[in-house]
Amino acid sequence: MPNYKPLSMQHKIYQKVLSFAFVFAILSCSKIDSPVTDDTTITNEIHLNTLFNLINIEDGFLISGISNSKVTISKLNVNFGIIWNKDNYEWGTTFSTGGWGGSFYAVDIIKIIVDKNGNYTCFCSITEGGDVIWSSVLVVKLDRFGNEINKIELDNTALINVTETNDNGYMLFGNKLIKLNADLSQEWENNDQNYVFTGAFIIPTNDNGLALTGTWNSDQVFLQKFDGKGVLQWTKRNYNQKPFNDLGYDLVQLTNGGFLIIGRTRNLKPPLDMNCLIIRTDIAGDTLWTKKYGGKSNEWLENFLFASENDYIIKETVGFANDTIHKTILTRITADGQIIDSKETNNFEKLLYVPSGYFVKAEKAESNNIKLSKVLINDLFSK
Repeated sequence: MPNYKPLSMQHKIYQKVLSFAFVFAILSCSKIDSPVTDDTTITNEIHLNTLFNLINIEDGFLISGISNSKVTISKLNVNFGIIWNKDNYEWGTTFSTGGWGGSFYAVDIIKIIVDKNGNYTCFCSITEGGDVIWSSVLVVKLDRFGNEINKIELDNTALINVTETNDNGYMLFGNKLIKLNADLSQEWENNDQNYVFTGAFIIPTNDNGLALTGTWNSDQVFLQKFDGKGVLQWTKRNYNQKPFNDLGYDLVQLTNGGFLIIGRTRNLKPPLDMNCLIIRTDIAGDTLWTKKYGGKSNEWLENFLFASENDYIIKETVGFANDTIHKTILTRITADGQIIDSKETNNFEKLLYVPSGYFVKAEKAESNNIKLSKVLINDLFSK
């Protein structure tokens, strides 16, 4: 018969400690730490009256907007299940009182950037007042659970776009150019150009700098190049010598360093119709070619949805919301501007590319909801 020895009191205590530790570890595994298998067939609806942002994060998505007059930020898993939902920010309740002497307060989250620690930095445009209207910027840093850990307010500032710099700081584009450090302290500001009236559509560049497009005096598309710390290196314009009203809405950098700019062009003489515009430049921003196309309806190229070496998918819009003809078209082009595919689709709020090989489509649903679904990249142009 085996000679079993009784456990000592120390061994018994050690065993119990291990058992409790194991149980505690199992119970403490929250939704945030539980992996979810990515299901490309799943859909879900999120209650939002207005959608601000939808971004892809390491373990799912972050979505923000207005729900019942409150700024609402939700973390979703990869199948759109809600991990947490926050709508109790003291700065996040919007209101509007009509009539004589009425006032309002409105918030728009322009962008959310995830920092190296997994925290979320929210860049908010604030508009408020009554007979007199004020604009300000609120920058709020949240932890990975949506709790506020820091914020700053920039008075008398309007914001239309923001991007991260290569020193983990931020560049804010609005009625002035503002450089913030990673801790949200202000490094410098520049009042030379008001981007509220020109637009600021920004991308990172191959040399760790920034490139930006918009419109110069509502007449010409411009292209600006900044270094990694936000210092302006050059500005180029005059891409269309004829009397047109041109706007640059988005851009990508090609593998050879040049740029593709998309937007719209409009003749300043009758019939005043608006057409799609594509501009190809070299690495210095000088024109290689321009192409435009369109019919009798107003139409324009709105933004790049996907970009690879020689494959670009763009959202094209035909007609304004109140026009007889109003539709959304997905257009696929090469780096030479050749259209290789196009497809009319339902209008959508966002179409976000996920590196796993699909797009997340966000579209308005009934009952003030945003419907989220997944579309495989190979199915995007299927008939």
